Amino acid sequence: MSVRSGSTSPSRQRQSSFSFKRKKSLERILLKVRSKSDGRSSESSSSIRLTAPPEERQRYISCKTCKFATAIPVGGIRQLPQNFLLVRRIEAIKQELGDEVITKVWCSLCFEETNVSGLSLLARKAEVLVIVKFYLQATYHCINCTLNLCTLCKESHERQRNTADHRIRNIIELRRARKKQQTLFEDKASFTLKCGMHPGFEMKAFCHNCLQIACSDCLVLLHKGHKHEPIPKAFVNYSKLLHDAVNHTRPLSHYAQLSVERMSEIAKQINKKCDDIQAQIEAFMRQYFEAIEVHRKTLLQQVHRARESKVEMILEQQLDLEKRNNEAVDALRFAQELTDCGSDVEVLSFLNILLKRFEYCQQFKMPADPKFTDSLHFLPHIRAPAMRAQNDIPLFGIITMQTVEPALCSLQWEGFTQLRLHKRVELLLQSRDSDGAGLCHGGLQIQALLKYKEANSKFLPVEIADNRDGTYGIGFTPDAEGTLVLTITINDKPIKGSPFAFLALNVRPHSGVYHCCTFCSSKGNKLVKCSCDGRMPGYNGCGHGHAGHPGSRHWSCCGNILQSSECNMANMLMNP
Repeated sequence: MSVRSGSTSPSRQRQSSFSFKRKKSLERILLKVRSKSDGRSSESSSSIRLTAPPEERQRYISCKTCKFATAIPVGGIRQLPQNFLLVRRIEAIKQELGDEVITKVWCSLCFEETNVSGLSLLARKAEVLVIVKFYLQATYHCINCTLNLCTLCKESHERQRNTADHRIRNIIELRRARKKQQTLFEDKASFTLKCGMHPGFEMKAFCHNCLQIACSDCLVLLHKGHKHEPIPKAFVNYSKLLHDAVNHTRPLSHYAQLSVERMSEIAKQINKKCDDIQAQIEAFMRQYFEAIEVHRKTLLQQVHRARESKVEMILEQQLDLEKRNNEAVDALRFAQELTDCGSDVEVLSFLNILLKRFEYCQQFKMPADPKFTDSLHFLPHIRAPAMRAQNDIPLFGIITMQTVEPALCSLQWEGFTQLRLHKRVELLLQSRDSDGAGLCHGGLQIQALLKYKEANSKFLPVEIADNRDGTYGIGFTPDAEGTLVLTITINDKPIKGSPFAFLALNVRPHSGVYHCCTFCSSKGNKLVKCSCDGRMPGYNGCGHGHAGHPGSRHWSCCGNILQSSECNMANMLMNP
């Protein structure tokens, strides 16, 4: 439905402001059939077909702000919908400006002049007031000048050469047209759009395959064979889908906003902690002069890297969340305003774009709450790694996010309780912090003492290798039989399980079979024996599920469940 009376109707304003006829379409090719007969040539436009090459159909148009790509629909870029929210705002502003003028009852040209010079005279003479008021009251409105005119000014306006061709309307009829126009503007269901490629046709159908509104010609030329239905019916079907997409996107935006605030607080704490550590470093390094200048710069660089690594991690997630939040907020705001003030056809024209936009926003999964620690310590008593620029001067002090806890440091010595003589033993010491996590740096002062259990025995040499990753290699070689006691301390505090006892013997390897049970390894032989405590009824060996079975694979010669171990039976025979 369109308002033909009144030059300020929304449809005509849109046609004048956003004229589709004057735009050149790259996708339209006019096929003309020329026929010549009797020496006369006639040109007739036989058909208008829109061609879209395959490579053009795959093109996208990207937003310069958020870089979100939107596929160019069938029919070219002209098929993309206008920003109806902006159009409605422009028309609302125009209507407000027009209403502000036509609602005044006085003539715009002669009222000010009369108000200044003759107001006192009018107050004294009532009969003159009646005559002048007849001429001051506005009865006409100039569309071009947006001025209210009385009868006298209207006649003068028409006589002037510059304003003779202006459109002048009766102000009462114009107010009625304004009210009728406002009623039509607010009626979303009856609002229609003209086709951009076929201006004479209205958009009355919605294509399910392309998710586009179309006119009757578009259905034939661009959407041939596609499933379509009228606009009101399509709006009912797709409004719930759009509403669900909005509801699914809104929590993501809210979560992103809260996460950004939390990360900002964490970033402030980390920056404050880094500033405190930097102050400690400056106080410590003031005691040194030329030889430690390089070391001071190195430590500051480590703090800078720690700050950058933590803040960069936060900023990366913060920027990503802000980007997601801004994209979601813009999409939600646009969809909300479109559904609030847009008509059915306007909402459906943006359906495909909004659904893809919300699908893109919903790809963001809510991760677990980010946990960033501000633990950063300066350890002045730990020796720093040697550098050539230090001129062999021992320097102390390193930057770490962890603090060693000797009571939680562990020695990996499983399977080494029994040692062979003259065979080197390599053990691994894992340093840990108060949370039980392994340290990522070396430089700890580790003391290891190894001696035989006898009181007057000698100490064996122990080699300690710093792997610079929080682990330390402990190596030694037994040279005599007996019980060895290994004591390991860090910062004069014993580690977990210290001291450790080892037995050095002349041992022999296993002579049996490492099996799950005798029944399986001997294929049911009743005479085969096993040294474990398990016995299968009617057999000399063990079996699964029977009493005494170790519950795992073991050696048949001694019953030991460790595959890489020494034979207990051979040790007993060799060392009674």
